[in-house]
Amino acid sequence: MKEEVDVSLTTPVPRDFDAVFPGENWFLYWKTSASLWQAKIQEYSDSNRIVVPINWAFHSDTGESYNFAKERPETDLKKLVDAAKSVGKEITFIVPISPAPFLPNGGLPSMLARTLSLGPSGMVYGSLDGESQLNKIYSFFDTRVYQAFCKFVGELGEYFTEAGIDSDIWGASFGMIHEPGTQKSGEYSDFFYDRSRVFDQGFARYLDAKKKEMGEDAELSGPVDEEAQKLEFHNTIQDLYLQEAMEGLSGNWEGALKFAFLGSNSEAFFKRLSGNDDSLAYSQQVMQAMVRDVVPSSILVPHRSKKGVLGKQLNDLIANSFLETKLRQDYYDDDSHITYAPLRFFEVFDYNPQIEHKSASWEHLGLLHYFSRNYRWCYSLNENTNISFDEGESLEQKIHFFHGERMNRKAFNTLLKIFMSGGKVILNRSGLKMEYLKKLESFFLENSLRVEKVNFHTVIHNIVLGDGRLIILEGDKLSDLDAGVKLTFWKKLLDTFALRHLQVSTTEGVDYFWRTRTSSPSELNYEEIRRASFYNPTSYKQKIHIKMAKNFALMKVLDEHNVAIQSSPTEQVIEMLPGGVISMDFGVYS
Repeated sequence: MKEEVDVSLTTPVPRDFDAVFPGENWFLYWKTSASLWQAKIQEYSDSNRIVVPINWAFHSDTGESYNFAKERPETDLKKLVDAAKSVGKEITFIVPISPAPFLPNGGLPSMLARTLSLGPSGMVYGSLDGESQLNKIYSFFDTRVYQAFCKFVGELGEYFTEAGIDSDIWGASFGMIHEPGTQKSGEYSDFFYDRSRVFDQGFARYLDAKKKEMGEDAELSGPVDEEAQKLEFHNTIQDLYLQEAMEGLSGNWEGALKFAFLGSNSEAFFKRLSGNDDSLAYSQQVMQAMVRDVVPSSILVPHRSKKGVLGKQLNDLIANSFLETKLRQDYYDDDSHITYAPLRFFEVFDYNPQIEHKSASWEHLGLLHYFSRNYRWCYSLNENTNISFDEGESLEQKIHFFHGERMNRKAFNTLLKIFMSGGKVILNRSGLKMEYLKKLESFFLENSLRVEKVNFHTVIHNIVLGDGRLIILEGDKLSDLDAGVKLTFWKKLLDTFALRHLQVSTTEGVDYFWRTRTSSPSELNYEEIRRASFYNPTSYKQKIHIKMAKNFALMKVLDEHNVAIQSSPTEQVIEMLPGGVISMDFGVYS
């Protein structure tokens, strides 16, 4: 007899408990009495870590004077930390450095909420919280908001020092993932975004300052250049907020994170207004956020919508895994518990979707479509200009993708560093500046590297240096090919890297996610352990086929609910009823 598992995110609890613990270990301290903090935290059993966002407006109405335990006990963050410690819990604080969609006025004190932010379409925007309250978003480009924020983080830092609070503080910027099927399908958008008159006024001053410094070189050359300059201004101002938070909270500062709130995009907003919650769309947003290295959060989603498959998915992948890896830098080095990381074969550096580019993106070249069929969610997507390389990361089963048009000096040096360290790199040379082409040619000559040339839908150059491999191709020649031809191209090219992976075929609607960990002392026959978690949020019966491969062994099956398995040496077949979930551990050996 198989044990029935509860696939809800938490055990059914009273409404007030849902309000203070809305999801993924978050605790909203201002929603309950300070006298109840200890009891509620003790009652919470999902994690020993409690994530506490600091509500700026709760500590000040004006942004001028601040209340930390002076008048209201609910503003006493020291008491909150002590209450958590007394029941064996650890508090991690989050300070918003962008508008917060779960707070009235986006988190601004009421006297500072003066100019509503405008989205790309010129409309004001906001979000519904878990209790269906509308929270409007106000602009952070108002100089008065910035000045008040500087004072807030300064006073907060002084309070932490004087009160002896040693808890970690993370800065957090908040955004959304757009729903599949929309123009921005799967993209991440930041709530810091604004095109109100306050933004326009600040942008005009920014351009004037650049003109004084650079002269005619700062003149806008057209709409595309204007959007690029606006994005640069956006990033500059957002970085100012981040720097102020880092300096003001330096005694407790750990770093900055991005969060994506499920159900906060405009498509979900209108669905929720009509009383419809789309759990399948939420599930997709979870995966899209994770591949962008953004932490998904469900605290805007009503608790009733997080029961069943979505709740199980959030608990498995976020609350007890992805979020913890972000908040603890030593997470994977801790031998006291089993730790799974997302399985990543590919690091993809792509264009920022807000800026028009001449060369095709990896999605238009068919790469992401190929991943969705053969390496579902086993990649990370970096759409920022900041490209870096961790020399400590394993390179054996990982491929890095670079765009030539996006290349700058730092990216070029990173590319060469990965290649020389034994890594695998694929470079789309379309749009690559001549100076970098010449540097590559000089590098090949100086190191006596042989360049192999192949014609297969485009010109491909293959260069090998020790364990390192560099492939250079003309990506734009692929953009007009049929989708099926693109899939064949990427299959043939990536098969040459001999990546070790199990092929999964599913019916539409089922999603799954791979994670990995190192083997424990009792599992030394295996080099690594991979866990595949499958979820059926649909109302239909679904079927999954997992083709077994050499060097893989099924170790165990866990968290079975509404599923039936047929196992053989060559294939695992899973039949999933509506609401079905299952995880399977596979050992990988040489």
